[in-house]
Amino acid sequence: MLVAGFLVYFNLPGTPVGNLRDLPYVGRLGRVFETESGTGKVRVLIWEGAVEMLKANPLRTLIGYGPEAMYMAYNPFYPPDLAHYEARNASPDRSHNETFDALIMTGVAGCIVYMLLFGSIFYYGLTWFGLIHSPTQKLLFLILGVSGSLLGGFVVPYALDGGLRFMGVGLPTGFMAGVFLYVIVSSIMRMTERAPSDREGSAPLSMANLLLLVALVGAVAGHFIEINFGIAIASTRTYFWIYAATIVALGQRLVGLDAAETVSVAQQAPAAHPSDERRAQARHKGKRRDSRPAAHAPQAARGATPAQRPRDSRP
Repeated sequence: MLVAGFLVYFNLPGTPVGNLRDLPYVGRLGRVFETESGTGKVRVLIWEGAVEMLKANPLRTLIGYGPEAMYMAYNPFYPPDLAHYEARNASPDRSHNETFDALIMTGVAGCIVYMLLFGSIFYYGLTWFGLIHSPTQKLLFLILGVSGSLLGGFVVPYALDGGLRFMGVGLPTGFMAGVFLYVIVSSIMRMTERAPSDREGSAPLSMANLLLLVALVGAVAGHFIEINFGIAIASTRTYFWIYAATIVALGQRLVGLDAAETVSVAQQAPAAHPSDERRAQARHKGKRRDSRPAAHAPQAARGATPAQRPRDSRP
C-alpha cells in the first residue's frame, strides 16, 4: 500500500517529486495515469477499439477471437485518432492490458479462468498464512473478490467515464482492493478468535517459510498488476509459473527452508577423528570377546569327557 500511495502521489501535479518524471526509467512511473498524451493516450485508444471488438459479435464475446488473432481482427475497429500517435499501418497485436487480451483471445470464458487462476493463488496463499480457515472466511473472501471485480470493472468505469474502456484496468484493481480489504477484515477477526494452535488443520508454517511465502505471494501480486499496464512476455510468464509452483510446494510442505537449513547444518558438522573411530571399534570388539565365553558355555558342557563330568552323588 505504501508503494501504491507513492505511485499516486508521484503522478499528482505540482508535487515536490515532480522533477523525477524527467529521469530515464523512473520517470515512466510518473506518467502511469496520463490518458491525454504519450503512451497513456495510445493505450486508451487501443482499449476503445478492444471494447468495440467485444461488442461487435456476442459469440466472439463469449469465446474470443483466438490466440494471436488481435492483429488481424482489430483493423475494422481501429480508432482514427490512433493514427496521430502511431503509424496507420501499425495494427496493435496486444492491448497493453492482460484483462483485455484475455477477453479478446479467449472471450469471457477464458477471462473467468484467468481470474480464477490468480484468485486461487491468493486464496491458498492466505489460507497458508492462516487468514482463511473457516467457512465464513471463505465466503467473505469470495464475496469481496467478486464484488470488487464487478465494481472496479463495470460500475466505476461506467460511472466516471461513461464507457468501459477502463474496464481492463478497473477489474483487476477492484479485485486486488477486495483481497486487501479481506486481509484487513480477517486480521481483525483473528484478533478475537482462539489461538492458532487450537484451530483444526495442519501445523502452521515456520517463520522462515512464512516469510518466503509472503514474498512469493507479493511477487505474484506485483506481476498481476504489472501485466495489466503492459505486455506480459515469456520471461515474466515463466517467473509467474515458477512463483506459483513454489507457493503450492511450500504450502503443501513439499519444500521449505527448514529442510535446507537442516541439511546445511549436517554438512557443517565436524567429522569424527580417526582415533575416536579406532577407540569405538576397539570397545565394540572387546564387548564381543566378553560375550563369547558365555555364548559357548553350554556347548563346552555338552562336549566334556566322562572324567570331566561331575560324578553322580546318588548311592
